[in-house]
Amino acid sequence: MKPARILIVEDDVLMRGLLRDHLARSSELEIVAETDNGNEAVTLAKQLRPDIVLMDLSLKGMDGLKATQRIKKSCPDTHVIILTNYALEDLKERAREGPWLQASAFLAKDEIAKRLLPVISSLIREKKGE
Repeated sequence: MKPARILIVEDDVLMRGLLRDHLARSSELEIVAETDNGNEAVTLAKQLRPDIVLMDLSLKGMDGLKATQRIKKSCPDTHVIILTNYALEDLKERAREGPWLQASAFLAKDEIAKRLLPVISSLIREKKGE
C-alpha cells in the first residue's frame, strides 16, 4: 500500500519541524511538500494532489481559510486539517459558517502529539471507503 501524501502549510518553522518529525513516525505517511505561504499552498496542492493538507490559519500571502477554500475547489478529494492555536470552541461556532465547512477536521496545536495521527488515519480510511 502506498503512503498517504501530506502537504504541510505552517508559517512557524519550529512547528513545521515538529509536524515533520511527528509524521515521520508513520511509514504510512509521506510528506510531499512544505510551505509557509497560502498562495504557494494552493499551487502545490494543484500540482501534487496530496491526500491531506495540514493547514495553519495565519500564513503569508493568503490566510489558511482562503487557501483551504481554493484547495478544496481544485482538489475536492483532498482532506484539509486546520491546525490552530485558537480555542476549538470558538472555531466550532464559526465552523457553522460556509467557508469553514471546507475543512475535514480542526485540531488544536497543543493536541497534535496525541490526536494528529489518529485523525489522519481516520480520514485516510474514510477516503478509501473503509
